[in-house]
Amino acid sequence: MIENVQPENTEERTAAASRLRTYLQALQVTNHEQQERIVSAVLQRAEMKQAENPQTTLIALAMNEIGSLSDQWFEKLLSNQERPGVNGLVSLCAVDAADKWPAAFLAEQVPPELYYALRRCDVQAVPGLKVSRMVPQPFENPLQDVINLPSPLGSLSKERLSLVAKFSAFVISFFSIWSGHRMR
Repeated sequence: MIENVQPENTEERTAAASRLRTYLQALQVTNHEQQERIVSAVLQRAEMKQAENPQTTLIALAMNEIGSLSDQWFEKLLSNQERPGVNGLVSLCAVDAADKWPAAFLAEQVPPELYYALRRCDVQAVPGLKVSRMVPQPFENPLQDVINLPSPLGSLSKERLSLVAKFSAFVISFFSIWSGHRMR
């Protein structure tokens, strides 16, 4: 007689799988078969580690595993970069890999075009950043001649302020559409 053996932690496994799918969707991995292949492999690895360390949740182990797998994958592709895991994730989004190579993430065989696109993508922090304080400045109205606003902005009534906000949004939308760019 064959018994149908169910894992003891089906709720925890389901929660971990859901978290992994959400993570993959955030990386724009939308191919269902690829998602399931990755989720299955990661959960197997996480369950083996949970057997060694039962007090750690499966979700935490699964998220650590997906991070470790992606770091190893990016290390293989971007071995010449300082932080391949971080740079790889940013580069993956920058080169629009999800649309161009939808089944490539964590795949054994990476398309050469993706490989070269990721290596060409140079992710760097902006040099010379420094912390500064924002000092409140008085409101300046560059459209003083066109729009006659009362001098202290605080004296505007809610209705008038709403009209100014709506008008501003309309003007910005108009110029955005007129110039051919979509607002995001």
